[in-house]
Amino acid sequence: MSSASERPDFLVIGSQKAGTTTVHHALRAHPGAWLPPRKDLNVFTDEARYAAGAAIYQRAFAEAPAGAIRGEVSPAYLVHPRAPARIARHLPDVKLVVIVREPIARALSQYWDSRRWLAVDRPFEAFVRPPLPTVWRAGAPGFVSRGCYAVYLERYWRLFDPRRVCVLVFEDLRRDPAAFWGRLFGFLGLEPAVETPAMQAARNRRSVFDNPAYRLVFERPALSRLLPPGARRLLRRGPRVDFERPPLDPAVRAALVRFYAPWNARLEALLGVDPGWPG
Repeated sequence: MSSASERPDFLVIGSQKAGTTTVHHALRAHPGAWLPPRKDLNVFTDEARYAAGAAIYQRAFAEAPAGAIRGEVSPAYLVHPRAPARIARHLPDVKLVVIVREPIARALSQYWDSRRWLAVDRPFEAFVRPPLPTVWRAGAPGFVSRGCYAVYLERYWRLFDPRRVCVLVFEDLRRDPAAFWGRLFGFLGLEPAVETPAMQAARNRRSVFDNPAYRLVFERPALSRLLPPGARRLLRRGPRVDFERPPLDPAVRAALVRFYAPWNARLEALLGVDPGWPG
């Protein structure tokens, strides 16, 4: 990997659809931090990028001012099976930030984001049929499995001192934003009292493309399997309009509540803190 001056001091490793874009922009706006404009460098998950990791970090931090705390945000790192060992090998002293979100809300957010890009061809309920996966597998979307946070945290805690891992709760961004940002900045060694507009901005709002051909496929996801990727890209154009996703079937929600209950309890035991999610 690269020299010490070209390595990140911290990584935000997850979770997907748990506020990592907001955190990326907020940290970029902090005067004491330096992050590359691009989120999702994925140095430790993409094989080609892993092979070129030194060059990627050299470019990413080439303009970082002296004394800045350097980092990157790649939420795929949390669940990827090879990422923990790779990070420990090349960045043994790095600080790690994990954001966890109530897993049903997280799963729905990821599903509808994939649906927005015409990347799924089934309704959400089709992914909630037993046996439900508890560990993310390469090539799978992981709508359900990504919410079994304890599995992934335990992997990292076997390789890193837990004191080097800061676990934040997404819902605290709304419940107590000052505490959320203060804890994050303090953990990274940044001035905790800094406030920037990026900390208040809504990121990744729910929207869909406003053209008839796109809406036809979006509303009938089975049609997307008939379209090659290039055709789907062509449909994703034009203005966007806000989208309110339909409510989740109560029976499906109840099944997910039962599924996640032991995993949420395991997470609470690991953290020693109740994340405050409804049971």
